[in-house]
Amino acid sequence: MPASVNQKLRESCRVLILDDDHDFAESLQELLELKKFTSRFICDPEELDEQLNTLQPHIILIDVRLNKIDGVEILKDIQQRFPAINCIMITGHSKTESAVEALRHHAYDYLKKPVDPDDLIAALDRAYEKTLLESEKRNAELALSTERD
Repeated sequence: MPASVNQKLRESCRVLILDDDHDFAESLQELLELKKFTSRFICDPEELDEQLNTLQPHIILIDVRLNKIDGVEILKDIQQRFPAINCIMITGHSKTESAVEALRHHAYDYLKKPVDPDDLIAALDRAYEKTLLESEKRNAELALSTERD
């Protein structure tokens, strides 16, 4: 996909960052804003439901190890309640087991800290493209089912 198309698409993509490291989360938000994504960050998982309702993110970046809760548990909850949201896991403690578990629970991707900005943006672009394609598919299926009725 050409960069200009990505930039145009990014303007409509909403990303929520959940990481207990305030400085890291804030730096990710600044990077995403520079790349034209709409983004917010939270450091406390207890704020998640509020942000899901207000921001209505397409993608959530989740730290695997949070102070209060396991990021994979958050992933499971989000996938159960909001299967259309793509989640990308981020960790500074890369263990094969946690990567496998996250991917088994439908994480879109799994990135290691320090996150390479180009890798992160590429993963976000791919995840958002998937979101858009799935939305088009749902709309087409709905249109077909309406035509049949």
